[in-house]
Amino acid sequence: MRSPGSGARGSGGQPLSRKANSVITSKAFWIDATERALATAVQVLLGCIAGNLVTEVDWRAAGVAVLTATTVSLLKSILAGVQDGSPSAVSGAIGRAELEEAEMRYGDDPGWK
Repeated sequence: MRSPGSGARGSGGQPLSRKANSVITSKAFWIDATERALATAVQVLLGCIAGNLVTEVDWRAAGVAVLTATTVSLLKSILAGVQDGSPSAVSGAIGRAELEEAEMRYGDDPGWK
């Protein structure tokens, strides 16, 4: 049985709001977060390859670098999602979840876009 104060917590140890909790469990959030993580992985891998064009690529080191950067990217997305519902760490950025919500709210109004 869970105690009344248990559960997911945001920054400052405050309990996550239902909205923040539902956003980070939404399909749109994870699609955006995965897209960002894959872009990070490709960028790091290309950097490792380009940095070693003169010599042989150390694939083990490149794999560790890609895994580390991808993990950090996903953690940043989760922390940003808890803060404002978007996987973007940029404050005020509009993510896919916000666009879907706006389309649901204002979809019939041609002037909202």
